[in-house]
Amino acid sequence: MSADWILPTLLAAALLSAPGLLLLRAGGARIAVALGAAPPVTVLLTVLAGAALKLVGLPWSPATATGSLVLAVLAVLLVRALLRRRRASTAPDGAGEQERRPLRERALDGLPVLVAAVTGLATAAGARVGMGTIDTLNGSYDSFFHLAAIQFVREDGDAFLLTALQGIYHEPTFYPAAWDVLTALLPFGPVTSANAMALAMLALLPAALAAMTGLLLGPATPPLERRVLTAASALCAPLFLSLPVITLVMGLWPFVLGSLCLPVALGALWRIAAVLPAPGRLRAELPQAAGTLLLGTVLLVGAVLAHPSNVFSLGAAVLAALLARAVVDVLGTAHRRRGVRLLVVLAALAVLYAAGSGVLLASMDLTTTSPWGWPALLVSVLIDRPRLTGLPVQLWPVLVPWLLAALGLLAGLRSRRTDPAAVALAASATALLGVVLALSILTNVPSPLARAWVNPWYGARERIAPLLLCGVTLLAMLGLRALLRRDRSGEGRRWRTPVAAALLGATAVGAVAVPDRLPFVGSLAYTAYGVQLAPYVTARERAFIERSAAELPEDAVVIGNPRDGEALYWSLGGVETVFPTLAEPQTLDSRRAARYLDEAATNPDVCESWKKVGADHLYVDTSAESGEAIAPGPSELWEGLQEIPQDRLVLVDRDGPYALYRIEPLC
Repeated sequence: MSADWILPTLLAAALLSAPGLLLLRAGGARIAVALGAAPPVTVLLTVLAGAALKLVGLPWSPATATGSLVLAVLAVLLVRALLRRRRASTAPDGAGEQERRPLRERALDGLPVLVAAVTGLATAAGARVGMGTIDTLNGSYDSFFHLAAIQFVREDGDAFLLTALQGIYHEPTFYPAAWDVLTALLPFGPVTSANAMALAMLALLPAALAAMTGLLLGPATPPLERRVLTAASALCAPLFLSLPVITLVMGLWPFVLGSLCLPVALGALWRIAAVLPAPGRLRAELPQAAGTLLLGTVLLVGAVLAHPSNVFSLGAAVLAALLARAVVDVLGTAHRRRGVRLLVVLAALAVLYAAGSGVLLASMDLTTTSPWGWPALLVSVLIDRPRLTGLPVQLWPVLVPWLLAALGLLAGLRSRRTDPAAVALAASATALLGVVLALSILTNVPSPLARAWVNPWYGARERIAPLLLCGVTLLAMLGLRALLRRDRSGEGRRWRTPVAAALLGATAVGAVAVPDRLPFVGSLAYTAYGVQLAPYVTARERAFIERSAAELPEDAVVIGNPRDGEALYWSLGGVETVFPTLAEPQTLDSRRAARYLDEAATNPDVCESWKKVGADHLYVDTSAESGEAIAPGPSELWEGLQEIPQDRLVLVDRDGPYALYRIEPLC
């Protein structure tokens, strides 16, 4: 395997994490495995900088982005200095670290970072095996959209979320374009940049899980426990396959960025809940909690800006925590009435949510009925087996975390009197898993009520699965903590924790190395076409498009069925196209041109639309992998392009079934 992916991936990972790390450091936030907490901070800075640059009329570029980062760091340092002068106290502690510890002790904190970094690089390397080269084109539907988006951001210099993708939508439209905006800063072509950023997100996921665990454990956790558990949580990242599938097969890269930020946001929710003063103590305790509250808010806002679906994922976590509290109250003796009231409130909120989602998010309904029976469906959800052709059913990758999760639940219940926080964490994580499993099952039930519940995730359990990853990891770490405490208490021979950690590590090694896992998944949208999807563009076709695009004049405009590869004339060739993505025509003029262009000579409306479109070249694919061959239904949208009179077409270039024509005036 060549090493062509290493430098681009490292640069992409640095782009995702370095700005956030600098801002966290400037603000004095001390958080376990800050590398994992950095991406949502980077996203927040990116969105704010993009809006500010749009306001002052400066283009988005590496230079202006760097300048924005410098100004942001200076602003944070200034505010921190002013706060220090105003209060004779330390800066906000962020994750709750209250004092500086000896250098040797702080140096050991690097162990979780090392484990997370090695696990991340191994995960990226395993995914990279099946991709071909770092410049291999991802053949998924969504990848074409985001390759075009990257090119539009670079061409227009626009990073504002309402207008960054105006070239695609032809009007101001909100889109969570933080991923596209960040990727546009990389110094590579669109394909290499996109692939590098996809691998970088997989590489940073172990650090994100470690940061989540660090936030959840809090400052009262002994240093040894914190190091062991944050390091072990990073090993859970490659054991679950939905995120790699979404990244490598589906090309849903902005959603993956949101999922990368989700674990840290969940940890931030818990820290906020843990330090939030009671109403009667607000004035007295708020100053001490201000740093944690500010950091938690930044992480939450950044995660939501990365992808709005995180609002619903975080809402599911809050629902689970409240549900767990209500159940604990009802089963207890002191607060049964409070628990019943809370259950009533949650039921009312559930009804309102279902009604609102069923109406407002009806366009997001992509729920499909599962061909499997209920037992097989439940197993596939529990082991996180995405719905991919050829992907084997494997229990072993998630067996150790699930066993540790069961132990974590039991340990939490047993420590009800001695450690209320452990009970709350265990109950909340268990309720979260219950909610996730219920939602995942509903993605296969084609009833209106079921669809309403899962519409925010487009009715896809792979999009809900990041919550499963976080919930299992949290409970597993509580189980590992129970083993560690028993070992340290003198019971037994102190072998339980090392054995459990070794099993988890060995499973992680297998998860990234076994050929039918990450390497197989990495091949499906890159080199193993036919197993999972048909290619929109073959390697030979891509080469023809890039070569012929280089020969076109600067003012050329190409039209054609985008499922034939016409979209790549824009994203790879830099030549203006009428349809830069695989989406259906976006404007009235482009719809007329695509469907009725053969009537341009006789229909004044079509003629007028054709003149507004302004295309002067036609790309045609007549191969077995053409859009008409692999997707005849959608290709009907462009059937008018197939009927242009031959005497109006002048051949410019041809390579077998691929041809580029110059279009003579049609009307």
